[in-house]
Amino acid sequence: MKPLFCLLLAFAMSARADEVANAGRALLKKYQEAVIGVKVVAKVAIPGRESTQEVKVDAVGIVLDAKGLTVASLRIVEPSEVLSRAIGSDIQAEVTDLKLILADRTEVAAALVLRDKDLDLAFLRPTEKLPKAAVVVPLNDAAKPEVMDQVLALARSNRTPRLDPILTDGRIAAIVDKPRLFYVGTPALQNSGPGSAVFALDGKFIGQLLLQRTAKGETWTVIVPAADIAETAKQAPAEAPNPKPAPKEEKKETRPAK
Repeated sequence: MKPLFCLLLAFAMSARADEVANAGRALLKKYQEAVIGVKVVAKVAIPGRESTQEVKVDAVGIVLDAKGLTVASLRIVEPSEVLSRAIGSDIQAEVTDLKLILADRTEVAAALVLRDKDLDLAFLRPTEKLPKAAVVVPLNDAAKPEVMDQVLALARSNRTPRLDPILTDGRIAAIVDKPRLFYVGTPALQNSGPGSAVFALDGKFIGQLLLQRTAKGETWTVIVPAADIAETAKQAPAEAPNPKPAPKEEKKETRPAK
């Protein structure tokens, strides 16, 4: 009986692995264009130094509407806090350039239109028309996972030149309900990085991996539920502010030479 049991167990494990692989491929096909790159250029001022330094940051965002409203990690898009903790001194970072990097590598200028520091949410809107209607991740039919449910995280890798989509599988390790609801993934899932979109195996969106502060002041990565993202997104402006027009050149009066 023992060899038969081992054979059945191996068969069950193989079938489960195939289920995860098939779910991942379906998810990639459906939503890879809705998880995009975000390129941030910031001017950093360090106390005690007269000069400033330019810092470039790659982030991941999730597209929420056809016009390109995108949600990303605020602590990555506005990197003052992260840089301050890394260097050990108060850093001020002024964002000078913000772009959405679409799946085909098209760069679209964007503006930060809404912040939620408590949830680490940064909502970005394009300041120019998208080349086509965006593929979006729907928030109105979200999954509510249980502990040890297997899930998938979809991100874009900043280690490849084209920011290729990357999938990671993991499980829900814990559910925290106070002071607000969020999910904690297993280490492999957390390593997918802030901004990643987390889905159930049936393709329903669960939430976004974002940075939260613990009671001890430490930063860790958790999954903020889709419902919280949707509630905050209602406050986002329907359009991005118009970029400042370039200053007009003064016309000089010319007189014919005598």
